[in-house]
Amino acid sequence: MKRFFLLIFVFELMGFLCAREKLPYAISGMVNENEEGLSEQKKMELSFDNLSKKEISSFTTVMFVFDQEGNSVLKNKNSLVLKFEERVLPGENLTVSVLLDSYVYDTEDEYYEIEYLYVSIIEYCDGSYWYDPFGLKRF
Repeated sequence: MKRFFLLIFVFELMGFLCAREKLPYAISGMVNENEEGLSEQKKMELSFDNLSKKEISSFTTVMFVFDQEGNSVLKNKNSLVLKFEERVLPGENLTVSVLLDSYVYDTEDEYYEIEYLYVSIIEYCDGSYWYDPFGLKRF
C-alpha cells in the first residue's frame, strides 16, 4: 500500500514539474493612438522575446481586446488571432505594430485593454513546433 501511494506521489510530482516548463517566449502588448494625417487610428504594439535556443520563423498570438467597461471591441470574434511571419533569433526581441481598425468596431472609446495575451504556436526554422492552443502554459 505504501508503494502505491509513493508511486502516485511520484507521478503527481512529475506532472507538476512538466506542467511548469519554462515558456520559450515572453510577450507584452499595448494599444496606442496613431495620429496620421487627419484620422486617429488605434495601433497595437507587441513586444515578443524569443527565450528559446532556436531561431523562430513564425509565431501566432491570441488576445482579447476590451473597452473601458470590459466589453469586447472585436468584430464578430471573441479573440484576435494574428500570425507573424518574422524571423526571431534566440534571445532577440521583436516589436511589431498592428493597426486595429480592421479588427475592432468603429468606436469613440479612447481606451482599449489587451487581456489574456499569449502565443499559441511557434514555428522554428528547423521545422519543429511549440504549441499551446489554449494559453494554459502561460500561468
